[in-house]
This record gives sequence, C-alpha cells and structure tokens, in this order.
Amino acid sequence: RMECAPGEEAQIDFGRGAPLITPADPNRPGGRPQRRTTHLFRIVLSCSRKAYSEVVLRQSTEEFLRCLENAFRHFGGVPKTLVPDNLKAAVLQADWYDPELNPKILAFCQHYGTVCLPTKPRTPRHKGKVERGVGYAQSNALKGRTFANLAEQNVFLADWEATIAGTRLPEKRGGIERGAACWLKKASAIGAQTGRWAEAVVEQRGIYAVRPIMGLVGLAKRHTDSAIEQACRIAHSHAAWRLRDIRSL
Repeated sequence: RMECAPGEEAQIDFGRGAPLITPADPNRPGGRPQRRTTHLFRIVLSCSRKAYSEVVLRQSTEEFLRCLENAFRHFGGVPKTLVPDNLKAAVLQADWYDPELNPKILAFCQHYGTVCLPTKPRTPRHKGKVERGVGYAQSNALKGRTFANLAEQNVFLADWEATIAGTRLPEKRGGIERGAACWLKKASAIGAQTGRWAEAVVEQRGIYAVRPIMGLVGLAKRHTDSAIEQACRIAHSHAAWRLRDIRSL
C-alpha cells in the first residue's frame, strides 16, 4: 500500500464503457439499430481519489493523449507522475525496469512537466486505486445503461463523478516509497563502476532512472559482482544508459 502526497501521482486505466445504440435509419427498410462498443478511460489522483472519466471509441495514442489533456483541465493541474498499465497506446515494449515508451508519450510528458511510469506487466495491484475505480464506474454508473452517442455518455459520467463518485471520503493508506538514494547505495555496494554508471543514469534520465537501477541491483542475484562491474564500465564508456545495455553486456 503506497501513500502519495497531493499532486504526486495519478493512476490510469481503460475498461469497457456502456454501448452506443444508434436507432435504425427510417429511410432504410429492414434496417436495424447499430450497437458500438466504447472504451472507458479513467484517471484517479492517488492521494485524494478524485477521478476523471471519459469514453472513447478507440484506444489510440492520440485519443489517450486527448483524454489526458481533458483530465488535466478538469483537475486544474498536472500530476508529477502518471502510472498507466502497459497499454499499446503508450508502451512500445513492456519492461517494468526499463520500458520503451511511445515517443509521442515522452514528448507529451516533457511538454507538461510530468513523467510516465508504466506498471509491471500483468501486475494489476501496482495501480490498484484505478483498477478498483474502473470497476466502480462500470458497476455504479454504467451497468445496464446504453447511450445514443459519446457526448451523451460523457455528460452523464461528468455528472456522476461530481455528484456521486466525488463525494466519497478518501481512504488512508500506509507504507513508504524508497527513492533513488537507497538504490544508488545498493548499486555502489556492488562496486565503484556500478555505482558510477547508476549515478550517471540518474543524471541522464532523472526519475526514469530509479527502476533501471533496481533492475541493475537485481542482476546480482544471477551474475557475479565482477561481471556487473565490467558491464557497467563498458556501458559508461559508451554512454549507454539503458538497463538492456547492461543485460546484453
């Protein structure tokens, strides 16, 4: 259980929204109503549990970014960290320690002064706040409902967030998060070259460096300290700052 300061983190997920039912065209004999599936985007602020919901027709990168922008406007600010799952719209290659993010996502985050840290693959508990939040929206707001179009469903969701979901009391969470300093110390314990590489990664990648350094420390379970030291020395000399470089070496 992780406790976050206000504005520190927001968790993001997609689920299935309510279907859209378009009436049959009266000018086409024998025509039938059309049913379309929707996708429910939901972002939850980890401290207050305040949320924003929006339904879309596709989970494309462009739609994902548009939903994020709408959420920022709704909240009146930008969380320091965004935590999505490994949806294809954001993550090109899933790897909890060193994920490959879509360049559009990286540019978007740089523009808004935030970072995107995807969860560990197939580990829904890493974003438990929004996992439960999506289920709550589906069961409380949308279950058994249909809408004529996206705008109608989104107006309904906005009213539901304001009058029902947003009035719940936030729960208290315990626990602490270990920062970069702890993992830099562990890396330095492996050897001077390892510590030097880890410090350089922090300088180059900022908050994105924490997980690669965790993965670096984890390599000590399968490799000798001398092997890791040699790999870090070579990687540093070539300005290679990805965990995959260390793994390959």
